[in-house]
Order: sequence, then structure tokens, then C-alpha cells
Amino acid sequence: MSVRLLSCETGKLTNSAWSFAQRLANMLNATVYAPDKLLWITDYKGDYGAFDSDGPLDANGSGYPDYTSPGKWNTFNPKKGAPIF
Repeated sequence: MSVRLLSCETGKLTNSAWSFAQRLANMLNATVYAPDKLLWITDYKGDYGAFDSDGPLDANGSGYPDYTSPGKWNTFNPKKGAPIF
């Protein structure tokens, strides 16, 4: 089983604590894929993905992804003996 988290910054790597995605992978004993930046789910160019939050605004003042600063989907595999929650 694998899980793809469609939730902003849940795959952000941190030095001080286990990320939410890693804890979920440990708890479910499953691989978890999660974005490290804001997640845009939009019909703009038919894309969805992780992008910087400082994207440009359109004529209506709505933001859209900054394709010059894409994030990435990080993969988290379960780790034995790691904290869950």
C-alpha cells in the first residue's frame, strides 16, 4: 500500500522533528508521498503539483503556481523504532 498526501508542505524535510508524512508512513507501515511546498490543484495549464507560494497573480487577483520555483514530492518509507505521533 502507498499513500499520496494532497496537503500543503506535509512532505517538508525538517532537521528538528519528524515530518507529518514520515510519522504517517511509520504509523501505517506504508510508503507515503508528500509535497514539500504548497500544493496547487488547479485547472491552470491542467497541472497539479507542489509550487512556491509566491506565484504571480492573474487579472482577477487570484494566485497561481510559480512554475519557476517548483517543489517536489518526497518519498517517506516506514522506519522501525521511529516515533509515530
